[in-house]
Amino acid sequence: MFIEESAEAVEAILHHNRGKTDVNHVIEELADLQIMIHQMRDFYDDDQRFIEIYTQKLQRLEGMLE
Repeated sequence: MFIEESAEAVEAILHHNRGKTDVNHVIEELADLQIMIHQMRDFYDDDQRFIEIYTQKLQRLEGMLE
């Protein structure tokens, strides 16, 4: 299901970029994907490790943007 939701989000973005759908459809698909991401985090049951890695990646991105 994760792969399906990811594919639907990608497809919505591609269609939006080609003018075939509106931004509301993209937002709807991104919301579905976000729900699935939360479910995957629960499935792998290591939220603390996720937060650590996520924080490191955000910090690295902030450093590159400065």
